[in-house]
Amino acid sequence: MGKEGPGLNSIRLLFRSKVALALAFCTAISALFLGLYLHHTAYRVVLGDTFVGYVDEPQIVDEAIRREALSRHWKPEELVLLERPTLVKTHSLSSLPSMTPDQLAAAMGPRLIFRVNAAQIWVDGQKRVTVPSPEEAEALLDELKEAYIRWVGADKENIQVVSVEPIEKVEIRTALVDPSQVLRSQEEALALLQQAPLVQQVYQIQKGDTLWAIARQNNLSEEEIMAANPGVRPNLLQVGQEINLTVPDPVITFRSKEVRVREESIPYKVKTVQDNSLYPWQRVTRQAGKNGVRQVTTEVVRENGRIISVETVEEKVLEEPREAIVAVGSKAVDISASGKFIWPTNGGKVTSSFGPRWGSFHSGIDIGVQAGTPVYAADSGYVRAAGSSGAYGLRIIIDHGSGYSTLYAHLSKITVNVGQKVTRGDLIGHTGRTGHTTGPHLHFEIRIDEVPVDPLRFYR
Repeated sequence: MGKEGPGLNSIRLLFRSKVALALAFCTAISALFLGLYLHHTAYRVVLGDTFVGYVDEPQIVDEAIRREALSRHWKPEELVLLERPTLVKTHSLSSLPSMTPDQLAAAMGPRLIFRVNAAQIWVDGQKRVTVPSPEEAEALLDELKEAYIRWVGADKENIQVVSVEPIEKVEIRTALVDPSQVLRSQEEALALLQQAPLVQQVYQIQKGDTLWAIARQNNLSEEEIMAANPGVRPNLLQVGQEINLTVPDPVITFRSKEVRVREESIPYKVKTVQDNSLYPWQRVTRQAGKNGVRQVTTEVVRENGRIISVETVEEKVLEEPREAIVAVGSKAVDISASGKFIWPTNGGKVTSSFGPRWGSFHSGIDIGVQAGTPVYAADSGYVRAAGSSGAYGLRIIIDHGSGYSTLYAHLSKITVNVGQKVTRGDLIGHTGRTGHTTGPHLHFEIRIDEVPVDPLRFYR
């Protein structure tokens, strides 16, 4: 093969220079396009499987989340976001439509799932209320206790509350919950716990019960009890009788123990002495009596306000009573009593017998008659007393001698005077309804040595 000529080498050099220029041109063009590409950078926002939009900076996502939290009336630091948006860095030859924080918050808002650490109050295994913190839950239960103490009247100076504990099992549990479940108003949460739907209960009358006491123990009025029990006569309640009660059924009930200190009177005793200068119906006080004073400490246990037990733990006498001395006349008088008793009024039916009645003792008989019916002396004697006397109302006592006396009560009018001599069958007054009575009638007693006996045994 022969040697290459100078012309061929020139051609090769020219080709190589053209290739180099082409490569340089391509490199320059590539660099130009790459610069333009890098100039348009954005972040693609994806929430779950959903594309939301583009933002220029990652901080815009944080600001959008913050604004959404504030729109839900929570501080951002109080909330936990279950799923954060994913950011994918994106390059483009042209600028992309970038979203503002408000636009992004509006687009993501419905999809952002927040949770908050809160405290729940559970009662007997049921969730009752959710509040922001365990401290607020404790404060709520404390307020319930205070409200209970005020309700039962245990906030007085002479009462010391020893303990107040819920009867139900009450727990405070922390949990990550939907913020919409949290009650941030203590008043609203308290009202929810104090809700007490009304339920029907049957109550059996106990010894010593009164309508007033039953109403107070069940946080009811006497009118409400009467409305639930038409036909029941409050003054004729019998032990064992059942009545209906519509009572509240609160979410949380309490068992409390309180110590009460009170002062009460010690009744003075009356000592009688015979005085033959006075007639039997005459009495003269030689020394006035004075009640003593004692301090009584009792321990009261309640359940939901109802008194379960009362125990006296201490009694201290602060002042001894002073007895009264009363002179009773023993001067002989001419009493022409027959020893037999007539019916003290015109007709009438016995409406209440002698003996136990309504948890107490009825010391006579009640004769049902119209008001204004004449009342007659059941036997001859002297009027020992005539006038008003507490529950008896207007009453008359006639001394018949030999230890016998009769009493006529609830009168509307008295027609005799103390010391007046009466004969068997004399008019002494008229029936009425004075004193403690449910209607017009005559309360009639026969006493032997001041001890009431059954009057009906004298009419058989």
